[in-house]
Amino acid sequence: MNPLLSQIRGQLPNETVPFGLLFQAKIIEGKRAAFIDAAHAAQEATEKEPGNIFYRFFWDAQDPLQYVLLEAWQDFGALVSHFETSHFSRFGEEVQSLREGSPTVEVLLDL
Repeated sequence: MNPLLSQIRGQLPNETVPFGLLFQAKIIEGKRAAFIDAAHAAQEATEKEPGNIFYRFFWDAQDPLQYVLLEAWQDFGALVSHFETSHFSRFGEEVQSLREGSPTVEVLLDL
């Protein structure tokens, strides 16, 4: 299993609960426009996936290079399916050269 999927699964009480994810990272100076293009393509494709509740990118109001991705899934299986899509792979490859380091990830449980 993908290490990130394992990390996320380890924080869920079971695989059937709805949950959210919060990713944060910083974009390299001069790469913001390329990131926006990649993010829009990923968002458009991901929002059509079964089991996706929402998938949205945001910018920090104080730092235009800091982005946040908020996403929510009906269950863990939906996220596993997302990781198997071509648009997930493409976005992952594109964004590696656009951001500084790896993003931080928080798992959020539904109330």
